Amino acid sequence: MAFDISPDLLTMGVSAAAGFYMKHKAEERKERHAEHIRASERRHLSEASRVRAASVAGKWIRRGLVAAIVFAVILAPFIVTVFTDAATVLQYTEETGGKLFGLFGPAKEAVRFQSVDGLLVTPETRQALLAVVAFYFGQGAAK
Repeated sequence: MAFDISPDLLTMGVSAAAGFYMKHKAEERKERHAEHIRASERRHLSEASRVRAASVAGKWIRRGLVAAIVFAVILAPFIVTVFTDAATVLQYTEETGGKLFGLFGPAKEAVRFQSVDGLLVTPETRQALLAVVAFYFGQGAAK
């Protein structure tokens, strides 16, 4: 026999290794269980916080914010332009100079301003209003 190890020593070594392995796995399981309990407690706390926040005045705060956005983006410019003498000023760029479509000589961009009477509805205004409407329709569909 190449190794002359007594059966008692072999049994003790294997038992010690098996005991270490089992204790190590039990500690890992205990740590995972503790982490699971902590995560569950955090979830319950966040859920309770969410319920409290929703029940307080969350719906009315959101409605107030939407009303303020609609007023600032849509109604206020309309009221200012219709009921006052304020004019709407447009800014645009105009290319000047350059011969033969800018091939000869450098073309220069000049910023120009044009005053117009009335209300100007820009694509950004329309997009903001559509975003607010889509948000509320999406929220209603989720319920």
